[in-house]
Amino acid sequence: IILLLFKAYVSKRKINALLRRQNSEIEQQKEEILNQNTSLETLNNELNKQKDIIANQRDRIEADLRETIVKKESIEREKIQFQYEALKNQVNPHFLFNNFATLTNLISEDKQLAEKYVFELTNVYRYILTSSEEHLQNLNTELQFIESYMFLVNIRFNNQVKIELSLSDECKECFIPLLSLQLIVENAI
Repeated sequence: IILLLFKAYVSKRKINALLRRQNSEIEQQKEEILNQNTSLETLNNELNKQKDIIANQRDRIEADLRETIVKKESIEREKIQFQYEALKNQVNPHFLFNNFATLTNLISEDKQLAEKYVFELTNVYRYILTSSEEHLQNLNTELQFIESYMFLVNIRFNNQVKIELSLSDECKECFIPLLSLQLIVENAI
């Protein structure tokens, strides 16, 4: 009986030691789970902060986009108004009337000069119509246009109008507002 009781006692001690070890492992796992849970909560809080930051950025970007669209529409309206005004100024009735009157006189006086006049008048209006989409033009291209324009002016005023240009080659590669030289020359005349 003592032997049986001793075996039972030893067996009970082994089982208790095993249970204590398992209990200790369970406690460690429980502590690890709590640490991981805390880390997950921290990550979740950080994710929520990031989510709020992204939502705020999205709202700012949307507001900026709306503002940009409004500005773009405003610029488009201004562009259309500028094009309309430029076209209105370009097809100045007095300019057309003067050119047609000059052409009428030339036809009866000098047919070859009348043909050249029509060619240069065509160049002037081709440039005006084909360049109307652009805001800026290469100065060299504007100067070529002014040559055709000045041909028309000189014929009209019997070669009494002279224009002298002294520009460096560097300047000729710069850009200026479309038809600005024509307005300056026209105002000077």
